[in-house]
Amino acid sequence: MNIFAGPYLLIKAVILLLSSGALIKKSLIPGLVALMSTVGFFSLLNENMHHLRSWSEGLDKLASMFTYFDGVFSVLITLLLAPFLVMLIALPLCEPLAAEVDRRHGGQEVEVSFWYGVLSGMSLSLKLVILGLSVSIGLTIISFIPVIGFFAGLFNVVIWTPFILSLDITDFVFSRRAKSLSQRFKVLLGSPLNTISIGLVALPLLGTPFLNLVGTPIAVIMGTLYARQLESE
Repeated sequence: MNIFAGPYLLIKAVILLLSSGALIKKSLIPGLVALMSTVGFFSLLNENMHHLRSWSEGLDKLASMFTYFDGVFSVLITLLLAPFLVMLIALPLCEPLAAEVDRRHGGQEVEVSFWYGVLSGMSLSLKLVILGLSVSIGLTIISFIPVIGFFAGLFNVVIWTPFILSLDITDFVFSRRAKSLSQRFKVLLGSPLNTISIGLVALPLLGTPFLNLVGTPIAVIMGTLYARQLESE
């Protein structure tokens, strides 16, 4: 499927979700948490955009951009950074949803203790958020620098953030198989175009306020289906 893996699995995930009342019920709480977290993030960012404007006063063109495009910058930064907030707060609540999808598609869980599963899952999510967010923030700051900033911003939006998102939305399946982080990297990097495509589709689903009410569970279903597909190859 390559670069079309994301759109293909998006359609498949939507059909699967809408065809099952049980999956819809398991999607409600994570969707609401994702919605509230991103709305709060956007509101806070928009209210404090004047701090960024003050920081840019020494750069006339940049200051002018902040003056006239405050709302645009708020939307762009929300789209890039809010998914990490959703990863930390809402995605862990999707475990029952992903587990049900995994079970329906023949996934077999490796037997581990309850506390091992909880602690390992929380540990991985925290590592991914710290790693992904720190690099994403750095790339976002660099993107304001002329010339080099274009390439930094492009790498952030097209490669880095989508890859981290793909890593996280497939976590539910790989955690149930007790796979290490290095094993997950290896599996996902084995199909780079597919992985990036999945992440690119998941980016607006997770980071866009109101859309992520349904987008968050859809992204998790996509990740679960993708992980099962990788396992069967």
